[in-house]
Amino acid sequence: MTHISLDPRDFRELIDQAVDAALCRLQAERHRDQAGRLLLGKREAAESLGMSISSLDRITFPRGSLRAVRLDGRVLYSLDSLRAWIAERESAGGQP
Repeated sequence: MTHISLDPRDFRELIDQAVDAALCRLQAERHRDQAGRLLLGKREAAESLGMSISSLDRITFPRGSLRAVRLDGRVLYSLDSLRAWIAERESAGGQP
């Protein structure tokens, strides 16, 4: 019977290449607006604001004041619109 001994260090370069390739694929799959800025999906936007998706839906235009775009059948939020919405709430002294 043959005994094969594998050292995980032998696979470090292969694992690093696979991780890099996966990260590149994920980045390429993310939607971008016309200016090349990253757009966030509902879950990511809600997490970044520290609220639930249903709360995010309530504050999204036209009912609320947070702007979003529709792209490929999804509702997406630009980082700039999230920052502007937060700044508006902070200057008004209100809570997000």
